[in-house]
Amino acid sequence: MDIEIINEVRQTLKILHNQKCIGGKHTPEKLLFKKLKNIHDKKLRKAIEKQWKELEECGYIIRMKKRTKKGMDFHVCLNPKTVFIIREMIRR
Repeated sequence: MDIEIINEVRQTLKILHNQKCIGGKHTPEKLLFKKLKNIHDKKLRKAIEKQWKELEECGYIIRMKKRTKKGMDFHVCLNPKTVFIIREMIRR
């Protein structure tokens, strides 16, 4: 399934891939989207959220709720079965 992704989403996928957050290793979702707080365009923000949700529904991203010291937060990792497809998405 080919999904055209926005540059901001491509950068977050690239961060996950470079940190080798694949399968068992995960990172907090808040840290990934910290830099996107500076985007004030509502249409672009909604497009990013829509694509992120679409990537999760297609199974490219695994999003799980993990317990932390402050409560429950969502953590994200790449699906190990679709790493090769994600690499191609990043290169385009």
